[in-house]
Amino acid sequence: MFETLVPILFLIGYFVVMRYVLPKFGIRT
Repeated sequence: MFETLVPILFLIGYFVVMRYVLPKFGIRT
């Protein structure tokens, strides 16, 4: 179960970081 759950949590965390961190650098996606 964890083998499937970890990648999903990783992707979610990645997108969250992209949405909150990139705008601070002036990058708008």
